[in-house]
Amino acid sequence: MSAEDTGTEVSSRRRRSRSAARGGARSGKSHARVRGIALPRLTRSPAALAGALGIGVYILAALASGTDRLAEQHPGMPSLIGWPYDYGAAVQRSRFTMAAKDYTGTSALLARALRSAPVDQFIIGALGRMQLAAGETDKASRTFAVSAALGWRDGGTQIYWLQKGIEVGDFQAAVLRADSFLRQADDETGRNQVVDSLSDYEEGRDALAERIRATHPLWANQFTYHIDALPPEKLADRADIIRRAGPGIWSCKDTWSLISRLVDAGYLDEAATVRKMSCGASPGIVHDPDFALINLDSPNSSLDWNVPHRGDVNIQSDREANGHPLLRFTVSSPSTLEILAQRILVGSGTYRISWRSPGTSSATLRKMSVSLDCASDLSDANPGQPAPSGAYAVTTTFDGSCPAPVLAFWLSPNQQATITDVHVSFLGH
Repeated sequence: MSAEDTGTEVSSRRRRSRSAARGGARSGKSHARVRGIALPRLTRSPAALAGALGIGVYILAALASGTDRLAEQHPGMPSLIGWPYDYGAAVQRSRFTMAAKDYTGTSALLARALRSAPVDQFIIGALGRMQLAAGETDKASRTFAVSAALGWRDGGTQIYWLQKGIEVGDFQAAVLRADSFLRQADDETGRNQVVDSLSDYEEGRDALAERIRATHPLWANQFTYHIDALPPEKLADRADIIRRAGPGIWSCKDTWSLISRLVDAGYLDEAATVRKMSCGASPGIVHDPDFALINLDSPNSSLDWNVPHRGDVNIQSDREANGHPLLRFTVSSPSTLEILAQRILVGSGTYRISWRSPGTSSATLRKMSVSLDCASDLSDANPGQPAPSGAYAVTTTFDGSCPAPVLAFWLSPNQQATITDVHVSFLGH
């Protein structure tokens, strides 16, 4: 190829290169030259920028959501409020405003939380309580109507409709709400308040008793616990509920504390009723006169037989030849000791105390005595006298100075005796 032809070809290549560059510019592409080779230069298109921005927004939302959830569980965690899904932050701040008794501010925060959790019955119930506290009764009524339809686990909702039921005299509806609350309550104060709100009314006591009798709920056992702070009249209301519910629901162990409190408060008829419903019926004044139900290790209630737990008194449960139960006593102490006692529900008057002592010698029976007084005092004891049908009896007078005197048996040193069929009869004033 000649020099002229070579120059022509180079010029032609340069023109094609400039033309390609102009074409690339017109097509929106740029090029870089590397050792004589034209390469395209990358640029960010609008779609790429939008994608990057979307990822950034997603990351920020995820971070905000994460801190929001942490804020609900950890009140000290900083969180963002004012964005569409600030549930945790709103709940967190509502706790502080609630503590400050800012009920209107708390309502606003709970309303924000509902935007993220519109069917959260606990938040709805809390909102209703704040609206009530703020005096917004109409709003509260509508709010509680919503939470009531979402389930029974929010205690505040159950309390609201319990009170409404009492207000309109619908105690059957009220007791259903009480039942729902009591099944989940773990605080005896709240439990007592719910029971007491119904037991203030005869219809409420009847409705509670009917519910307990029909369903035997677990909270019925707690019904007789944690009652130390209750006034005597509230204890009497509970005794009435137990009477209405009937026997077979509570055991002696369940009602031990209630019976003791009733006796101490002077509610003797109520104490006797609770004992009858929970410990079985015994004819007459003495409970378990033949020791068929006695617990030698620990009495079931304060109206059951008590025996001493000491090394110089030996007590055994035994039976007669015909199978009738009795107790055997042996005293090895150098002094006369109380061997058996029971608090009984009697007022002032004269009483006849009788018992049988099968297999016990007459000499030993002369060394056994019985007292009926408030302090279980040996000085008030009297020996028994033979009575019909092989029994022994003592006639004594009680002055009524305490609500439940102690019937006590005493035995002299180094003696062995049996006792069964203990009865107390009122002879008059």
